[in-house]
Amino acid sequence: MAKKTSYESPRPPSVTKQEGLRRMKVYLERGNALLASRPIKQGQQEVWTESCLTLIKEVFGSDSNHLNNFIGPITIGVLYDGAGPDPSALEHGDAETIQTGCSYLEAMIAQLESEIGLGPVPVVIPTADAFWADIHPEIARVAKPRYVAAHYADSVEAALKELNSIIKAHVKRTQNQELDGAPLMLKAFSPTTPFIKLEDLSTETGRNIQQGYMHLYAGAMIGIRNPKAHANITIDAKRARHHLYLASLLAQCFDERLA
Repeated sequence: MAKKTSYESPRPPSVTKQEGLRRMKVYLERGNALLASRPIKQGQQEVWTESCLTLIKEVFGSDSNHLNNFIGPITIGVLYDGAGPDPSALEHGDAETIQTGCSYLEAMIAQLESEIGLGPVPVVIPTADAFWADIHPEIARVAKPRYVAAHYADSVEAALKELNSIIKAHVKRTQNQELDGAPLMLKAFSPTTPFIKLEDLSTETGRNIQQGYMHLYAGAMIGIRNPKAHANITIDAKRARHHLYLASLLAQCFDERLA
């Protein structure tokens, strides 16, 4: 699990307090959902914790004491039975980690709500910087240079190729399967046998959300990425921003996955 290191240059907050508050509440809800649906499966705690650590850096900066406090309680000893780790002890440790992490999230949420409530009501003026601050960092990294150069279709194509690459690498690493494009998305986000679970599939609502996002991921590859990759398509800046928001949403949903 990644921790701050002495050679990492401090980075300031990269999202607004309002956005940080919204996303922190999402992670708190996901943590509580994991606890409510125990036993916690192997890997779920690590995914959730890594997402929380990334968010804390984005909200408070990479040298925030909040990050240190959150890192502290996630290292929990593993009990051994002589033959190896006891699975029940591992699961119990994961649950304690998530429970403690949820408590820290609640404290940070309270702080953000207080700071937002005491501060002046912000006047929101749409700017280029505000747009890119809303976009998932990995999507912005590949799309922004092309967008700024007025290569709008190229910026969208690059964003969706990056989304595809992120999910493709995850499936290759966790499932040892080499897939791409729409077939990758249909298999990875299947509502019955998913490689990547976005919601609690024991409920009808969770299955509907999983299936809906599966079609969004696959549709983005078929209807947006592929035509731009295989044809000389021109779009304007406004349409490009709409597509980039979609790519950013799908990248963020992947980051917030349950497993």
